[in-house]
Amino acid sequence: KLKEAKEKNKRVKVKFNDFTRTTCEETLHPHEFNMWPEMLKIDYFKNLLSHCLQKKGNAVRLIGLGVRFITQEELNPVQLSLLPFCG
Repeated sequence: KLKEAKEKNKRVKVKFNDFTRTTCEETLHPHEFNMWPEMLKIDYFKNLLSHCLQKKGNAVRLIGLGVRFITQEELNPVQLSLLPFCG
């Protein structure tokens, strides 16, 4: 079984004018799984973006926003049997 923290998250990546970069990530909570239309709004990422920008005082070149959605395989993992291949 996959761990909750690795299954679903939102992230912000910031590249600064000196080409250094930082990433801030946050695990999604179960009540957020079906909120993908809300996830497309910048307000959803404001706290993460603010945290990334506080790490360094440089001007920003690039901001990347992302959400990792759970897949059907993660929802219903399938255990394959090796018995037909044995013997």
